[in-house]
Parts: sequence; structure tokens; C-alpha cells
Amino acid sequence: MDITISFRGGCAIGPTSFYQLSNSTSHNDEDHIIITYYEKEQEPIATTLMFRVAGWHNVDGRLLLIGEDSELVFLKEGKLDKESKINFDCILTGTYENSKSYFAHGMSNCILSSDNGVDWGNFNKGIDKNIYGVMGLSVNNKGNGVCVGWDGEIYIFEDNKWIDLDSPTNSILTSCCILESGLFYACGKSGVIIKGKNNYLEVIEHSHKGMEFWDVFEYENEVFICASTTIFRLSDGELIPVVGWYLPEGGVYSSMMKTPTGFWIIAEKVTYDYRNGEFNEIPK
Repeated sequence: MDITISFRGGCAIGPTSFYQLSNSTSHNDEDHIIITYYEKEQEPIATTLMFRVAGWHNVDGRLLLIGEDSELVFLKEGKLDKESKINFDCILTGTYENSKSYFAHGMSNCILSSDNGVDWGNFNKGIDKNIYGVMGLSVNNKGNGVCVGWDGEIYIFEDNKWIDLDSPTNSILTSCCILESGLFYACGKSGVIIKGKNNYLEVIEHSHKGMEFWDVFEYENEVFICASTTIFRLSDGELIPVVGWYLPEGGVYSSMMKTPTGFWIIAEKVTYDYRNGEFNEIPK
């Protein structure tokens, strides 16, 4: 049987422990997720589950996996701890967390929130038109938020409801992030980058229009935008390629994982550790 293994991402649990997630796809398109738990000076523990993962989080020292079909799976020290299901019929495409809550988003206006990762409720008040897919979501610690959609929709969350903005694009928006100041950014497959605050939106012009952008995030007041094979800093409206970042042939950006000292940029064939303003490759 032909099986393809691809590195999906990771999740730090403690100073010396983390989980690595990999997709395993067989020739008949059956998808499995392989979760490997690493603890210093201990043998790795691997667990294989048969479902598609929308997101994952560290919840009080346990790994929470959220499935595309609303599954909830907790692992503790590498072993299955609890399995359940979100009590909403949603197809999920991604997840997000801030210091107070966890969020999940997906198809047909689906936005959910939870304070503990177990009990979930609707978080889509104010979205009164059908969004084919909510592709990105970000909520800061003050409770202000932004979400973006398949057809370029942009909503901001204020006064306990989502407010529809007049988006300057109808292209797929893949990611967004909101800073504590309320300033937010969104990016998409057409190379579009949008900056906004409250109901003001501005398209950031740049010279990389042919690129597809998959992720935008903030770290220590710096904004990073990730394409398939390039990472940029956004500085004064300019996209500046990150020094020290290089993907080998066939490597494609996968995800970002925050760590106690910075963050990791994870691709299919290489992982980089960002700390003290520099990227360094992590040996396999």
C-alpha cells in the first residue's frame, strides 16, 4: 500500500515536551493523523487516529485535537485521554485561541467558542448572510475580532456581534490577525493584503502580486505574512523577505507554532526556530 506522510505541525506542551502532527494518506485517500509525543530523555509515543484535523491546542497540559467533523480528542502525555464531539453540526476549517478562549470556524457561517475546549457555543451573532466558508478568525484579549471568508468577506467583532464591512476584494481570504490595538490584517490567495481598523479598510500595494498568501500573524508587534515558499515581515507597508529562511525543493509552508521563546515555522521538509529576531533551522 502506498502511503504519503507529510508534516502538519506541532504543539508545545511544556518546556521539554511537545507534540508533532503528521498526515498519513493512503492510495485510496483514507486520511490518518499521526500524533507523536516527545518528552526529554523519554522514548517518543505515537498515536494514530483516522479523521481530518481542523486545529489543535494546548489545554491545561493536554493536547486538544479538533476534527473537521466536529470531533474533540484529548491526549495526555501521549495517550488518549478523552473523546467527544461538539454539539453543533459544523464542517470546520480552522481554529484559533487567545489567552481567554478557544474558537473554531468553518463552512456556512460556522463560528464557535469555548472557555475550556469541552463545552462549545455559537459565536456568529450578527452574521446574517450566508458565508460559504469562514477561512480565518482572530480575536484579541480585549474581545475585538476579525474573520474573513471564501468570497472575500470581512467581519469585525465589536459590542458582542459581528459587523459586515465593505470588502475591497471578492477573492478567497485565507487568514487574518488582530492586534491588541484593534489594528488588523488579512491576506489571500490572490496576493491581496488588507489592513484595517474599525470600519476602515486599506489594500496594501506590493510587488508580489503573483504569490498566494496562506497565513498572517503577529509576534511581539511584528507582522509576518507567509506564502508557500517565502516568509515576509510587513514593515511600514512593505513586504521584506525574512533573512535566514530557506525552503528546500519541494518544501511548502505548513503552519506556525508559538513556543516559550518565540515560534516555529513548520514546512513539509524543514522546521525553523525563530527567537531573538533570527530564524535557525532545527535539525531533524
